[in-house]
Amino acid sequence: MGSNPTLSARFYGVPHWFLRDDQPSTPPGPEGSNGRGDVGCRSPAGAGRLPSLLSSLHRVLLMTYTAIARKWRPKRFDELTGQEHVLQALSNALATQRVHHAFLFTGTRGVGKTTIARILAKCLNCDTGMTPTPCGVCATCKEIDEGRFVDLIEVDAASR
Repeated sequence: MGSNPTLSARFYGVPHWFLRDDQPSTPPGPEGSNGRGDVGCRSPAGAGRLPSLLSSLHRVLLMTYTAIARKWRPKRFDELTGQEHVLQALSNALATQRVHHAFLFTGTRGVGKTTIARILAKCLNCDTGMTPTPCGVCATCKEIDEGRFVDLIEVDAASR
């Protein structure tokens, strides 16, 4: 080791620099200090860095994950299976331009409440007008599909 004041370690091909135990520490203060006056890792080189590296890797993996139900969610009424009575009532209301002022979708989980509500929102807000078949290519339809539409607020029991 000699007089080299730092040690180098590699985790996943990324170099990390750590202080040795005999190196002086800086006094605590603002700018991200830990309040103990310590700088860097003190026990085996890299022991404190590996968890933070793994947590950031975990965050990246979570950001890229999309639930299968959301990835393959039907985009139009004709893609839905089941709930034919609900689809028929909504399609007729949209076709005749006689839509009620409120809808309440209830039922057990997995029956398609959110999917039908999203398709209905696209039918009502599509740039081509209020029809039972949304275009799916306008900005409004894409934003609703991606969950970014400002005027659509999804309220369920889990969100309080």
